[in-house]
Amino acid sequence: MADVQWAAVSVCIMNNRKFSNPWQVVEVSVQHCRAEDRMRLDWPDYLGRKQSPAFHDLSTASQSEAKLVGEETLADWRAAGRPYLDDNRIKRAYCYIQSCVRNAAEAEQNNIKEKAE
Repeated sequence: MADVQWAAVSVCIMNNRKFSNPWQVVEVSVQHCRAEDRMRLDWPDYLGRKQSPAFHDLSTASQSEAKLVGEETLADWRAAGRPYLDDNRIKRAYCYIQSCVRNAAEAEQNNIKEKAE
């Protein structure tokens, strides 16, 4: 559900919703926080790639600031009534996860067949 929330927040940013911080700062922070959540929660990748740490290229101070802005942005979004969080967005996330699982299973089957040959 975390990724669905970040997706809805991203749509708010694109539609010029008002946030506590400048939209440029919000946009970068949300991208980093979403990527960090994806890695922490082991979010699947359609091609089977592992998620990489989002904050590894930032200084400790910048990491803290990005996380703080991300938390503030989520709070702003929740206070606004969680716009763009709807059934379709949740369904798309579910379908994406299902397709990643199927793709991973097919890739595993192909690897097994290749090793057997």
